[in-house]
Amino acid sequence: MKDKINGETADISANDCWNDHLQAIQSLIHSFRERGSRQEFLNEVVRLIQQISGCSAVGIRVLDENGYIPYQAYVGFNDEFWKAENKLQISKEDCSCTRLVSGTLLPLDEPIINSAGSLCCNDTLAFAETLSAREREKYRGACNHAGYQTIGIMPIYFQNCILGLIHIADSMPGQLSPAVVTFVETVAPLVGQVLGRAQIEQSLKTSQDKAAIMERIVGGISSLAYVVDLDTHELIYISEELAEVYSDKLSSRKCYEFFDLSAPCCDCFKLQEANGKSGIWERYDSCRKRHYFAERKEIQWPDGRTMNVAFISDITKQRQAENDLRESNAHLEKMVADLQQLSATLEEEIMERQAAQAALGQKAEEIERLAYYDLLTGLPNWARLNKLLEAELNEAAGGQPAGALLVIDLDDIKIINDTFGHTYGNSLITIAGQRIVHEAGSGAVVGRSGGDEFFVLAPGQTKRLISRLADKIIAAFCQEIEVLGIRFHMSASAGIACYPADGATAEEIFKNADNAMYAAKKAGKNCWRFYQAAMQAEAYERIRLTNSLRHAIDRGELLLYYQPQASIANGGITGFEALLRWNSPEYGAVSPDRFIPLAEQSGLIRPIGQWVLQEACKFARRLADRGWTNRKIAVNVSPHQIGADGFISVVRKALSDAGIKPGQLELEITENALIASLEDSISKLDELQAMGVQLSLDDFGTGYSSLTYLQRLPVNTLKIDKAFIDMILMDGAQKAIIGSIVDIAHIMGMTVVAEGVETQRQLSYLAQCRCDRIQGYLLSRPVPAAEAAVFPGTVNLSEL
Repeated sequence: MKDKINGETADISANDCWNDHLQAIQSLIHSFRERGSRQEFLNEVVRLIQQISGCSAVGIRVLDENGYIPYQAYVGFNDEFWKAENKLQISKEDCSCTRLVSGTLLPLDEPIINSAGSLCCNDTLAFAETLSAREREKYRGACNHAGYQTIGIMPIYFQNCILGLIHIADSMPGQLSPAVVTFVETVAPLVGQVLGRAQIEQSLKTSQDKAAIMERIVGGISSLAYVVDLDTHELIYISEELAEVYSDKLSSRKCYEFFDLSAPCCDCFKLQEANGKSGIWERYDSCRKRHYFAERKEIQWPDGRTMNVAFISDITKQRQAENDLRESNAHLEKMVADLQQLSATLEEEIMERQAAQAALGQKAEEIERLAYYDLLTGLPNWARLNKLLEAELNEAAGGQPAGALLVIDLDDIKIINDTFGHTYGNSLITIAGQRIVHEAGSGAVVGRSGGDEFFVLAPGQTKRLISRLADKIIAAFCQEIEVLGIRFHMSASAGIACYPADGATAEEIFKNADNAMYAAKKAGKNCWRFYQAAMQAEAYERIRLTNSLRHAIDRGELLLYYQPQASIANGGITGFEALLRWNSPEYGAVSPDRFIPLAEQSGLIRPIGQWVLQEACKFARRLADRGWTNRKIAVNVSPHQIGADGFISVVRKALSDAGIKPGQLELEITENALIASLEDSISKLDELQAMGVQLSLDDFGTGYSSLTYLQRLPVNTLKIDKAFIDMILMDGAQKAIIGSIVDIAHIMGMTVVAEGVETQRQLSYLAQCRCDRIQGYLLSRPVPAAEAAVFPGTVNLSEL
């Protein structure tokens, strides 16, 4: 694209230069019309053509009345060549120049004659070699003998006649470009107009001189004259020449009326000027197409008669010359006007092209910015990183120092973003980018690959220096960030891949750095990890496990276990939580902590979640058939399920297919599942509750735990996470926290369930806090559906 823009700029520059030269020719024409110096005009034209073409020799040759075509203006030709060419007549047929002027071109001339009738040859020696022996006899080759290998002969026309030619020559071959030829062919008609005008003016001057002599003749009889008796109107005398011209009109000697200059006649004489019986007239004889100039005088004859003597001059040539001059002027004016219009159009086109180029440059910058830079932060994006990283790998392969790529992910930024809105989230991402840039320094490239993920490309750094950089970046997020009056605490996880040790391509380096970042998050977040080969093996194992999970439903490898929940007040069994299990023929019993994240990442959680809903509702049908219609079946729902279109329809179909009441189904949703898309989640939860489905907020206290959004959620049950229950007996503050959670939940009209209860002491404290229900190993481990279906209706909690 750059080459194209440079080419267009060069064209514009050339056009600007030519426009200047054409305007210079135009100025010369005006100067010639004002001062009439033909020689100055021709000299200046020759100089301009030499300047533009770059050829050493340029001349203008004009055909004279003797058939010679001497140079009227020239520059650069040597004296010997110039003198010989001045003696060249157009009757000579052994020269292409004379054949061009006389119109007697031969077939051998055709290869070097263009469509405009110009003779152009960029290598006369090579052209001569193409001719046969017979053709060489007709090829004089004077330019060759003079050492000119480049020649150009452009005819000068005026009113379809060749007046002369423009001759260009150079000792070097290849000097005539198409652009130069076009320019000279544009100038040639202008020169023709000037030369033609000069010839017409000279002819007119000669004619006017003759007419003046006739006007001064008095007392003698001109070749065109007559004498008329004014009394009798008798034609006394008529010259032979005039009698011959008007012989058909002279049937009577009384023909005064025919020659009466003051009266109209059949010959359409037009009175131009008169003064009584004497005066000066100009006539036009339309029949003979002749112009006459007549002077009539009254003369007293010796016998006393008054005679009218008329002297007539044929001024047809003069009038024709004047008419030609007028036409020439009009044509020249039109050419000048056309040239001005062409100049204006060219200027307008140049301005439009310059504007287009400017717009193109801006567009190119905009396209590059959109293609390679992040719109939110202004930092380089993944596409830009890919190019930079490929370049770094090439340099590293050539022996340059190695470097590293850090992939940095902001922990839990989506929760803040969706809770407080995109204005806050975008501000946090922008500030995060600024902090990373500050810590990375000028030697590194910081960019945003998308979402809440950034990268740092650090060339020429050792592992020790990269470790320090990673520590600085992680530490930078320990400082709180204030956005619109709200203070946020953030953390980040980073993965590091070194090149070229950890990969041969940009994609491989980025993938390995991403695996290392995943390991940092798995290690508890707010830390960084170097890439290790084992991470690749783990990533490969995740892929294999995911592929096996895709077929688990069809192969019947999934099943549900059920863990009961009991009322602390009376020990009555209030329901069960359905827990998913996977027995793989290849991997054995796979832990939910291992395969459920894979299902969420791969999108398999939706078909698996739909299967779980259907199976849980079928189990609720079995309980209802046994009379346990008050026992609810709680099913965990993933954020990916809630966010999917048609989730409500999936729930409704599971209820309908099983034939149970909506109140027998309880959907357990984690805090993060709700926060991921809060507004959409609340809308769907409202619709589910309107159907009669029970809703439970699972693992409360492990997520964002904001009372701001807790008040907005239409949930029936609040489940306290096992992590809080485990701390009851070791931390007094935990006891107070659990008590506060129960009180708040009760105020909001919610039932509280404590998960992971394993000891009587935990049960005792929960009873003191007025917790409603318990779930955990103290009551029962998860059991298969067959055992859960016959679980007792009431248990004695004190005996567990």
